[in-house]
Order: sequence, then C-alpha cells, then structure tokens
Amino acid sequence: LCEDTLIESAMLLTFTSNMKFFQFSIVVLLSLSAIGNALNCPPLEVNGSSHYELVSQLTHRCRYDPQVRPVLVRGEPLAVRARLFIYHLQMKHSTALQFKVQMLVQLRWKDDRLAYSNFSQMTELIGQRPIVDMVWRPHIFGSNEHESSLMGLTFTDQVISITPHGDVVYSARFHTKLRCETEEGKFPFDYQTCHLIMNNWRYNLSYVVLQWESSKPVLMTPDVSSLTEFDLIRLETITSMDIEGRGDSFLLSTISEECDGWSHRYQSYNDSAGDGYNSCVIRKSSLIVVFNFARKFGFYFWDYYVPSVLLVVTSWGTFWVDPEVVPCRVWLATCTMLGFFGLGVMNDAMPKLTQLKLNDIWFIGCNLFIFLSLAEFAFVNIVHRQETKHIPLKRASSKYILKSSLRTESVPWKRKSSSCPSSPELRRQRKTALAAKRRQQKSVAFDLAMEDLNIDVRMRRQLSRRRQAFAGTHMTNIEMANWIDRRSRILFPVAFIIFNLLFWSAMFI
Repeated sequence: LCEDTLIESAMLLTFTSNMKFFQFSIVVLLSLSAIGNALNCPPLEVNGSSHYELVSQLTHRCRYDPQVRPVLVRGEPLAVRARLFIYHLQMKHSTALQFKVQMLVQLRWKDDRLAYSNFSQMTELIGQRPIVDMVWRPHIFGSNEHESSLMGLTFTDQVISITPHGDVVYSARFHTKLRCETEEGKFPFDYQTCHLIMNNWRYNLSYVVLQWESSKPVLMTPDVSSLTEFDLIRLETITSMDIEGRGDSFLLSTISEECDGWSHRYQSYNDSAGDGYNSCVIRKSSLIVVFNFARKFGFYFWDYYVPSVLLVVTSWGTFWVDPEVVPCRVWLATCTMLGFFGLGVMNDAMPKLTQLKLNDIWFIGCNLFIFLSLAEFAFVNIVHRQETKHIPLKRASSKYILKSSLRTESVPWKRKSSSCPSSPELRRQRKTALAAKRRQQKSVAFDLAMEDLNIDVRMRRQLSRRRQAFAGTHMTNIEMANWIDRRSRILFPVAFIIFNLLFWSAMFI
C-alpha cells in the first residue's frame, strides 16, 4: 500500500512539472513571437504614400489587429454613433405587412491606432473594399429583418473614411425587408407602426454602445414620406436604453443575483406569473427607428363605403313600389344584395386575421339592412295577399296593426295556386271589389246627407261615431300593407343614420 501511494505521488509530481513546463514554453514562445514581430515591424513611410499604402502600414499585423475593438479608456465601452439616409420606402400588403427600405448607413467611432496626424499631412484617408477589410468595424444587423443585403453594381457600396486623429466613418448601402406587426382593427382608417431595429451582433453593452448622432440622425428625400397606400406622419429614433426605461421591452429591468450588470433576466410571453426563466440574456445595444404610417383611405371610401351606402338606400326603393308588383320588388331587393356582396371583394386584399375589424361590422350592418328590406317585402306581400276584409283594431298604432297582421287564424287566400298578381282573374276580382266599395260609399254618403236634415238623426250619428271610436277601428289587409310600407320609409333611414353615427364615431374616436 505504501509503495502504491509513493508511485501515485511521483506520477502526480511528474504531471505537475510537465504542465508547468508546457505553460512556461507557451509564454516563452509568445514572448519571442511578439519580440520578433516588433523587430520585423516596418517603419511608417509617408513620403509618396497613397491612401491604400498608408492604411496598409497603419494596419500592419505588428501594429493592428482588425479583430480587436478600439479601447479609448480602459474599462469603458466604445461609443459608435449612427446616422441613416433613407431614399426609398415601400410597403406591401399580403398575408403580412412588409416594409422595404433602401438606405445608407453611416457609422462613426474613434480608433487611436489609426491616427496619423504626427507623421502625415493628409487630411483624410478614403477607400472602398480593400481598405474596408483592413479596419475593425462593428457588427450591425437588423433583428426584425426578413432579408437584407448590401447594394452595389460591381462591388458592394462600402466606403470608409479615416481622419488624422483616428475618427473613422464607415458608410454602406443596404436593402432590407422588414416585418411589421399590423393592427387592422380600424381598417382602412388605421395607423400602422413599423420598427427598424439595428443590434450589435458581437459585443454587449460593456464593450460597445450604439448611439444616434446628436443632430439629424435620420435623413430622407422629400418624396419618401408619401407612399402608394400610406403617408409617413411621424418618425422617431430611440435606443434600447430608452425602451428599458419606458418598460416597453419584454426584458425585465430587474437584475437578479445570477445576472451580472450587463445582462437581463428575461420573461417569456406565455409566463403570466411573471417569474421568467432561470437564465440571463446578454444586454446588447440597439438602435431603433419608429415609423408611424397613416393609411390613405380615399380609395376605400369612394370605391367601397359610398357605393355600399347607395346600395342600402336603393334597397329602400321597394317601400315605394306597390305590393302588387311582386317581380319588381323581388328584383330590386336581390340585385342590391348581390351588388353589395360584389363590393366585399375588397377584403381579399387584406391580411387574413381572426380578430373582428370595424370594416366587418360595416359589412354585416349593411347586409342586415338590405336583408331586412327584403324581409319587409315578404311580410307585406303575405299581408297584402290575404282576403280583403275589415280587421278590427283597438287602436291604429304599430302595436295593434302588427299584432293583427300576425294572427295565425285561417284566412282564405285570393289564389294559392299562383303567385302572379297580374292574372285576368285577379284583375276582375279587384275591379269587382272596388266597384262594390264605391257603390257602398256613395250609398252611405247619400244616406248621411238625408239624415243630416233631421237634428235627432244627426245626434244619433254623433253618438254612433263616439261608440265606434271607443270600440276601436277597422283596417283592411291592403291598408295594413300600405301602412307598413309607409312606416318603413321612415324607420329604415332613421335606423341607418343612427348606425352610421355609431360606426363613424367608433372609427375616428
């Protein structure tokens, strides 16, 4: 047992010695390599040097590492300031709202390693692709982009500029397609908000901080603000720090014990308890451009809302058509209904959303008014086609007239086997009934004229009228049908006006 212990101790001592020797060898090799690079580092020659040659000397591997960020003050993050030049916007409505941007991105930072004011009289170094690849650049990407690419004809449009004091300005043209969260509740009188979010890919807030330029961070050409279907009404530039301060982000501002000063505990969207996951997310700097758009509703107003109002008003024309003219009333009601369904194809250009939109309420409301006008015609036609007879009423009001017209007692019909009111037989029956009614009216008028000669008869007639008024009144089915039409001429327009007041108030408030 003692021999085994001694052997294990000797092996451990040997392994430890070998590891220390290996570490010492690595340190020596790195030191020798650094000394060799320093000895082999060519001197800066500025006489007759071009921009490319001077940048090549400044970024020689013995002096410069393009993978290492500039450090101005030890322990402080590098500030990278941004400015955008937007010269093309396009919005397309398909299954989702797509937002296309063509822009020039300009990033500015300071790198003391590239300062050349002490040994060169050049005022600025400018170069494209070869020089761009020699210099350190921040890694910027769009977190909500669908696709993006650098623009250019033969080469990508990238330009870098270096001042004598080490100020670096990097410019590149981008074409990006973004996704927007749509809010279609008030379509087509809606407002849409789209975000262009640029994040730093590689470094967190402890190393690199993205900031907007203090003056005019976003510039646009005059024709950009007016699009085909939208108007750009407002533009705002914010940073991730602003979002965290407002509490708009899903990142929790409370830093837990497991998270350091440069990371956040995050909360899932489905976590209603607010506990979040037991992990941290590295806080990276972000730049955000908020575009607020207002939809141009002129097309929808004149091509959908105005025609739909005209169709609803046209459907009321059946109230002025005689109930006997059945084909005309049927044709008018069905044509307005089909015409309004034809206007509904406007919804095909909209995203397929499950939420109820105000436009759907308008569509349902107008369809309901047209359908009710058709139902009113059917009801009036049923009342009108009953046998002509006097129906007693307690009072000539809507309640008693509709109640009497809806009685279920068996009533003989004029003609059950045919619905055509223009047949010769029905016309003869109508003429006979009207002639008998006229003769009866003439006879009653003559008798009343004779009775008026006697005062006692006149008093009895007044008493009889009072009794009839107390007992109620009488209406024929034809009179009730005409009465329903007259009331519909007032009720439907008033109800539609109230519907419009409520709808447009909800739309613009």
